[in-house]
Amino acid sequence: MKKLTLPQETNDLLAWIDRQQKSLVDTLVDWANINSGSTHIAGIDRYRDKLAHAFAPLLTPSDYSATVALPPLAQINDHGECIQTPITDGLLIRKRPELTNRVLLCGHLDTVYPENHPFQTCQFIDNNTLNGPGVADMKGGILVMLTALQAFEQHLSAKNIGWDVYLSPDEEIGSQSSASVFPQFSGHAFGLIYEPSLPGGEFVGQRKGSGNFTIVVKGKAAHAGRAFYDGRNAIAKLASLVHDLHQLNDPNQTTTLNIGTIQGGQALNVVPDLAIARFNIRVESDTAATQVLQQVDALIQRHSDSDYQIERHGKMTRPAKPMDSKQQSLFTALQQVNEHLGLSTQVIATGGCCDGNNLKALGLANIDTLGVRGGNIHSDSEYVLLDSLSERSKISTLLLLGYANQWFNLDSS
Repeated sequence: MKKLTLPQETNDLLAWIDRQQKSLVDTLVDWANINSGSTHIAGIDRYRDKLAHAFAPLLTPSDYSATVALPPLAQINDHGECIQTPITDGLLIRKRPELTNRVLLCGHLDTVYPENHPFQTCQFIDNNTLNGPGVADMKGGILVMLTALQAFEQHLSAKNIGWDVYLSPDEEIGSQSSASVFPQFSGHAFGLIYEPSLPGGEFVGQRKGSGNFTIVVKGKAAHAGRAFYDGRNAIAKLASLVHDLHQLNDPNQTTTLNIGTIQGGQALNVVPDLAIARFNIRVESDTAATQVLQQVDALIQRHSDSDYQIERHGKMTRPAKPMDSKQQSLFTALQQVNEHLGLSTQVIATGGCCDGNNLKALGLANIDTLGVRGGNIHSDSEYVLLDSLSERSKISTLLLLGYANQWFNLDSS
């Protein structure tokens, strides 16, 4: 593997990043104190506007920055009805739009903490650890993205490539609305995505695919005392089906089906006529997805009869992300960069998924854990290791510079 030898001006940019550390911490606290839970539209709008202002100095009048209107999200409500939930706008920023040689930088505006969640502000655990909502996932990551672009644009070679930034408002709820935006990036050279790494700085190379599903069972209501046998108990029917669905799990196989929630019924003296189960499926391949869905539908068919109506809603929204040759080529470039910076490149596989799955399915190789080092995400113990703000900004800066200067041999097959 070729060792990187960087000109002095590149090392000067890395030193510039180090000098931003205090400002980076202050900015992260400011951003994380804005609640931007996926359903808090006003909060996401406020945060998005702040980011548009932060990226604006990178742009000239010939560049492009605008909000992106997204279609609503189809969801099954607690009454078993399909409703359309509004999704607020994403943000698209396009530098040197006239160039066809482009890189995508992708992140998300939303967090998992609703507007009324008690976890709303930041606190310092120690000099290098900040606890706060979204500090790792992924407000810290977007700050890393911005800092890398600020450094990159100081270099003369920046003119050789164009870049796009897309910040989605719905990643934490599956990016189903943002999925309509992603196809325009399929012809880009590669993608850089700013999900957090693990505390040790590990990168995710391979991810499972995922889909969320809802089963709605409709029976017939009746008085539990006077006319019990006139009713058709939707909960009992669903319970039998759910039991069989769970039996599809096999510890010797990689596919998993997790029954997440069950609801139904209104009173103990009423035979319930509605029951709803929501479940998640994780798979390692498209073939596995097809197989498990065939099994699910076969079970639904087996439990169906004229006394009940059983409906399945949902789909696999994030295809599996394998480590193929294009991915491996990109990770080799990452390893070159990390070796120059004195960092390790430990690559792991995970059952988790992100927008990197969707982009890889479109043919766009990407590294999706370029954000900060941190942990306990999706909990009120979420934290970021603050020294990773500058560390990870340097990684992305060198990846961009390496591509602009043709330091890397990326597989384009």
